[in-house]
Amino acid sequence: MQPQQLCYNSYMKLKIKKDVLLDSINWVSRIIVARPVLPILSSILLDAKDASLTLSASNIEVSAKCGKLANIEKSGEVIIQGRLLTEVVKALPNKDVTLELKSNKLFVESENLRYSISCAPKENYPDFGQMPKTLGSVETDLFLRSLQQVSIAAAKEESTPILTAIKVEIDNENITFSAIDRYRIAKKVIAWKPENKIDSTITLLVKSKNLLEIIRGFESGGVVNIHFEEENSNRVGFEANEKTSILQLISGDFPQTDQLFKDEYIEEVIVEKEVFQEAINSVSILTDQNVSIVFNIQKNEIKLSSQGNDDFNAENQIPCQYNGKDITIKFNSTYIKEGIAQFKSRYIVMKLDESAKPVELVGVDKPDGSLDMEYRYVIVPIRVT
Repeated sequence: MQPQQLCYNSYMKLKIKKDVLLDSINWVSRIIVARPVLPILSSILLDAKDASLTLSASNIEVSAKCGKLANIEKSGEVIIQGRLLTEVVKALPNKDVTLELKSNKLFVESENLRYSISCAPKENYPDFGQMPKTLGSVETDLFLRSLQQVSIAAAKEESTPILTAIKVEIDNENITFSAIDRYRIAKKVIAWKPENKIDSTITLLVKSKNLLEIIRGFESGGVVNIHFEEENSNRVGFEANEKTSILQLISGDFPQTDQLFKDEYIEEVIVEKEVFQEAINSVSILTDQNVSIVFNIQKNEIKLSSQGNDDFNAENQIPCQYNGKDITIKFNSTYIKEGIAQFKSRYIVMKLDESAKPVELVGVDKPDGSLDMEYRYVIVPIRVT
């Protein structure tokens, strides 16, 4: 059997600022998983040509790429183990860095410090493909905040892949995000700027963890360009400030969540968010995520109680605005806490029918104000016995 050849015939040499190089490494490294399906996927591709150095990485589901200006003396490309390259560059002084490829080794040098790193084989390194055409753009901070609000309702377990997805629906005016994990549903609607008219709504199913990680990596205060085309409809791209990423889409039938959001409920309970949060935290200080909190809702007050084990129980009482019949409802402590945390409004409205039916949370700035229906969170209660 012939030994594996590295086959780096080209000679590469360039100079780049340390902080610029480290920013690129950090961007592409965020998608490198601890135990990749293929060993080569723990590596980063460095491609030097023209006046830029482009770094790329992939984990099959996601690819990331970042191009930065550099002083290229000789063009070339090399594949380096990602974690090792990260640690090497971090250890360098905050000066210009020289990268030089010679004899199947990459020499990394700054001032008097010099490292040599063996190159990985080029064979079987994934093809990143071309970025799809641009659909339009959305503010980065708005995009990230929306994903954070919705992703709490996406399933974390991989046993049902479709439930790990966020459904992204795009039309000419809005982007709508939805997620469901059987016990709760989150939905967020935001405005965006399409580049061209969209003939019919585009629906994308993207793994929540991957999408959130990518958007989190873009700089605050800018815009994200969204890339998608029907001709290659199994992937979606995102780009901002020379950083790009392509994500593989999930295939399958996403649950019909819209029918689970009702227009009318029998009862509404209005609670000040900060008071609500403090009360829930106070009765769940020793509980785990599987422990429930019981809400006894009466006229203008809510009595909260929980029981962690035989040695601990807690009770609290808070004011609310409510004039309906007495009702007792029970929630998973984590689900209710995570839902409340997503609202920025001063008050939260609990819209409900009876103890066994799903409860919807929406925000409002003042008790008699208009409900903010851009973010809606539905939670399925635990049956009261």
